[in-house]
Amino acid sequence: MNKSLGVKFALISLGLMLIIIIISGGSIYIIQKRVMVRNIDDKQASLIESLNKKGESLLNFMTKIAPDAIVSSDFVKLASYAKELKKDKEVVEAVFLNPKGKSFARKKSVTENKDIIKLRSPIVFDDKVLGTAELYLTKELINRSSEQAKRNINKYLRNLLGKLLMIVIGGLILLEAGILIALHKVIIIPLRTTTTAARQAADGNLDITLNPKGKDEIFHLQNSIVIMLRKIKETIDLITIKQHEAEEKAKKAYDQLREKEQETLQKTQKIAQYQNKEVKKIERFLNSQGG
Repeated sequence: MNKSLGVKFALISLGLMLIIIIISGGSIYIIQKRVMVRNIDDKQASLIESLNKKGESLLNFMTKIAPDAIVSSDFVKLASYAKELKKDKEVVEAVFLNPKGKSFARKKSVTENKDIIKLRSPIVFDDKVLGTAELYLTKELINRSSEQAKRNINKYLRNLLGKLLMIVIGGLILLEAGILIALHKVIIIPLRTTTTAARQAADGNLDITLNPKGKDEIFHLQNSIVIMLRKIKETIDLITIKQHEAEEKAKKAYDQLREKEQETLQKTQKIAQYQNKEVKKIERFLNSQGG
């Protein structure tokens, strides 16, 4: 039995589990990231909506404080109003414009872009339009905090995924160790014993003891080997008995043949003796006639 079978099985199963875990972890990472990013986007949209409401409130405040200063031509006060409004980090520019669209106190110093929210409202006093109030708000802080939150999410998810992978891999190693131990006890050792028995049987040793246990494939394999060896031994014993019987029959036939040869030899000797006696009688008769 090649003892690397268990290692190969463990490596294959561990590789498959790692692939499944990586795919599952990646899917969880992507899904979780999408959910958290969607939450951030929803929060960002909510903050922008709040910023718009805040801008509308500030713009309403501008239209209420501006008429007195415009009527009294106190453009310094208008400038101070705008300056106070710009102290808010989300206010880029606050401008009071006359009906011709020119600033009462100071020129606006803002470049409109996708991060700028522009709000405007007429300045009305006694049902007469005195001008327009313009307020420019920036979404940069909200966008920056959202991007930072997304970066933090990525970092958090990567760290979390890394820790989870370490925990899962550690658990898999322990699980694989348990599987290897069980595999070695349940499969490797019985297969190694079976292979050794088969090799010994091939070398001619039929007196092999196997103790099949259980009802699995290895049990059936060992049981088949035991039955095969028993039948081989029975066949050899039968051949040996038949051989002994044949040898006995051959020996008996040989003995019978030897007995017949002895009888034939004895009869031949008796015939020869009888002939010698008759020859001698004839010779004596002839000698007597000649005398």
